[in-house]
Amino acid sequence: MIKVDAGSFRITILAMKNKNIAMSAAARAAVDAAGGIWHQKVKQNVSLRDHTLSQLAAMDHPYARRHGSIRVHQSRPYSVHSQSGKMLRSIKGKSVKSGKYPAFKVMTDLRTAPHARYVIQGTKVMLPRDVIWNTGLESGTRKEMMKAVVRALGKGLRSGAALRFG
Repeated sequence: MIKVDAGSFRITILAMKNKNIAMSAAARAAVDAAGGIWHQKVKQNVSLRDHTLSQLAAMDHPYARRHGSIRVHQSRPYSVHSQSGKMLRSIKGKSVKSGKYPAFKVMTDLRTAPHARYVIQGTKVMLPRDVIWNTGLESGTRKEMMKAVVRALGKGLRSGAALRFG
């Protein structure tokens, strides 16, 4: 049995018939597939272009802390509007090893976009928008990640393995 954390959900891979399966390679492929979806979805959520800075100012700065909550994009209030494209370019995804299990990390490169820290964590005048974490929690993202895991494991484990999500 291998337990894997991929984004915001946990997968347990159970060997049903053949205990000598190359499960670690299959688990790595599954985590990379799910992580790739997560990375792609985060990039989509930081590249909104439906409002310019002047339009956001005319809307009385909908991300301002003084409002108490974000007043734009109610279904995804953590979304980020792209102005220069630096934050979009700063979003990186890579495979890492977390203890003895494979993992995938989605992060911002603060050398490319130092302001990303303030967008994600917020400031004394701007509400936080943790686009990376909240994208991983979206039901659509989770479903696509699970499908990617099943596809990757289907290729790697043609031997009667079972999956348990949760």
